[in-house]
Amino acid sequence: MRSSRRDARRLLADGDTSADSDSPGDPDVPADPDVSADATPSSADSEHPSPPPAPRFSDVQRVRDTDLFVSLFVTLFPTLVLVAGAVLWSAPTDPRALAGLAAITLVVAACLAFAYATRLVVTVDDDGLTVHVEPFDRRPLTVTHAEITDYRVEPDTPTGHGIALGSGRHAWWLDSITYGVGDGECVHVDRADGRPVHVGSARAAELVAALDQANDGSTGTTTD
Repeated sequence: MRSSRRDARRLLADGDTSADSDSPGDPDVPADPDVSADATPSSADSEHPSPPPAPRFSDVQRVRDTDLFVSLFVTLFPTLVLVAGAVLWSAPTDPRALAGLAAITLVVAACLAFAYATRLVVTVDDDGLTVHVEPFDRRPLTVTHAEITDYRVEPDTPTGHGIALGSGRHAWWLDSITYGVGDGECVHVDRADGRPVHVGSARAAELVAALDQANDGSTGTTTD
């Protein structure tokens, strides 16, 4: 009985020794640093990270460019008040004067409504990689980082260059983009008509930094 137990122990010991020599993944054996280094993701994988998750509606900040609306309001509303005061002062009971005043009021209201309805809407997601633009014709334009193309010199623009976002009929030209203003979380876009569009986003500067890096002042494209 004792001899059989000794033989069993010897066989088990021989089996453990062979297992230790053949299996590098035994927990008692320290990990090989070369093996662990090979298990790390390669540099090629790190250069192409997975796309960020889709932003929630709460992550989107919408900024409306209402310069045209404000300009018309400041110009037309005081004029309407002066005309109405003059009409009511000089001919408060003249039906033709009152009808003319009503017509002028309707025209001013229509102009203001048109200016507000055709405003430019710029939306930047908090991931800093997506820009949504709704031009005056209300055609929505979504521009992701991979779709930013056509960096080329536009001498007719005030800043001397232009940036095309998107392509085809959805292309939207911007004059210049600056970032890092103040706390570094603001984006200022100067359009062709010289009216600035201010976009605030927590990480919007990343998109603008990519634009600035890709735009070297010459004709070219980027698909990063």
